[in-house]
Amino acid sequence: MKKIILLTFLSLCLIQCQSDKNQEAQPNSKVAVNNNDKFDTVPSNVNYVMAIPIGDDIRTLKNELTSYSTANGYTDLRVGHIFLEDNKKSVVPIIIYRRFENMELAKNYSDFLKTYNAGKAFKQAFPISQANYRVLLKNKNVESYLTFYEKNIVAE
Repeated sequence: MKKIILLTFLSLCLIQCQSDKNQEAQPNSKVAVNNNDKFDTVPSNVNYVMAIPIGDDIRTLKNELTSYSTANGYTDLRVGHIFLEDNKKSVVPIIIYRRFENMELAKNYSDFLKTYNAGKAFKQAFPISQANYRVLLKNKNVESYLTFYEKNIVAE
């Protein structure tokens, strides 16, 4: 049953990604379009926060964090989770918080998440643009994005 739910969730995520991908960017819009395998620094008006939890009980942590976020004024977020099999064939659990209007808001929320449980709930929490999220899913390498993020986003 868990596999069916996970497959359904992943299918819905892929459908959303495909529908967003099929929309053409307007010449003057701020929507970042990245059609290659490299991360991009182009500002985006759709950003996410990815959190890599410590431990295996991702569903309980996700529910606790949703309550914690709601109690602190973050009420309009969509929360999901995936299990990403990276290039080393290990499975990385990831909680995804969707739809921040800019990278600064996503960064603020990732900093907020790090305050939960005195920072002991996550290995990492970081913002990512929608375009870079797609590249990360395609490349299946969280570490390569974190290296890019440290060099190009944090350094700005």
